[in-house]
Amino acid sequence: MIFSLVSDYNIYMYDAIECASKQHFGTSFTLLRKPLKDDLLLIEMLYVKGYRFIPKFLKQSVKQFAIDKIKPDEKKRILRKCCKKINFFTGKRLYDRDSKNFKTTL
Repeated sequence: MIFSLVSDYNIYMYDAIECASKQHFGTSFTLLRKPLKDDLLLIEMLYVKGYRFIPKFLKQSVKQFAIDKIKPDEKKRILRKCCKKINFFTGKRLYDRDSKNFKTTL
């Protein structure tokens, strides 16, 4: 499963870079949405839940794992645990990356 997610992530990123190189920026940004929002959260879920994730994934409908079906509190909990494991930022900062008002600071 992790290989499929990483492969999907890489394909979308590559296509987005190709579109940007041809100055098709609207298409490029659209292509970046899926890997940066959906695939990353699923990879983070796998990282946090580990071996407990697969049986849950096999027993439930795939629709239950759609990013828009996961409650905001659950997303924050996953990101908080992921950040704690890798000692990186805060879960809230990562959750806010999906916000339209998110601003990065250099």
